Amino acid sequence: HASPGIYARAFLDGRLTEQHLDNFRQESGGEGLPSYPHPRRLPWLWEFPTVSMGLGPLSAIYQARFNRYLANRSIKDTANSHVWAFLGDGEMDEPESTAALALAAREQLDNLTFVINCNLQRLDGPVRANF
Repeated sequence: HASPGIYARAFLDGRLTEQHLDNFRQESGGEGLPSYPHPRRLPWLWEFPTVSMGLGPLSAIYQARFNRYLANRSIKDTANSHVWAFLGDGEMDEPESTAALALAAREQLDNLTFVINCNLQRLDGPVRANF
């Protein structure tokens, strides 16, 4: 659930106003922000899915792999690039996320860091364990 981070960054970049942020999760005359950026509702802001279902870790992995691709083909120097993924323990309890850890390890992505908030909470019940 990366939308708060995406919205905060968009605010700092000047793409969202304080009124937008005040109307988070409010449908208020076109100035509200939905829980998740959506390509139809916010085509000028939407970049990638931010829902759970293991998409956060996978998006980060593919960004790290793409940075390596650019460097390996001398398209762009990404030596100073690093991908950070801020994830919840509820999200990491999903099978897709667990598989993503194995994928990142197999690809030896030393340009990727997962930061996992272990608060034992999620919307659909308690988290089974911390990693």
